[in-house]
Amino acid sequence: QWFSTPFLLPWYATGLGAPVNPAYMPIPLLPYAQKMNFKERLINTLLTIIFFLGRKFLIIPSVEKMIAEEFPDESVTDLDEFANTAALGINWGSPFLADGLRPVLPNVIQGSLMSCVKPSPLEGEL
Repeated sequence: QWFSTPFLLPWYATGLGAPVNPAYMPIPLLPYAQKMNFKERLINTLLTIIFFLGRKFLIIPSVEKMIAEEFPDESVTDLDEFANTAALGINWGSPFLADGLRPVLPNVIQGSLMSCVKPSPLEGEL
């Protein structure tokens, strides 16, 4: 189970099996909308690649090193593989907030703008 930022970052999306296409899905940290010109698409694509490579070759190894230092007698789990086994993602995003319109799978719950009221009983057998 994941609990995340108000938007679906590319590595969250791939960990949950959701599509990531920088041609029409801007990184939420950039000021772009879905309708991007060629320059914006190119910058968005390059930053997506840089984020993925930075995570894979800088962040993940340094976190695995810290874990190995804290727990020297235990084997370190491959965090990249572990992240790709997430079964559920609860995201505070919404098409009306930071995330914009994007395809999401049934295992991604967009939790913002939810109305929490007392539920009514279910009808029939499930």
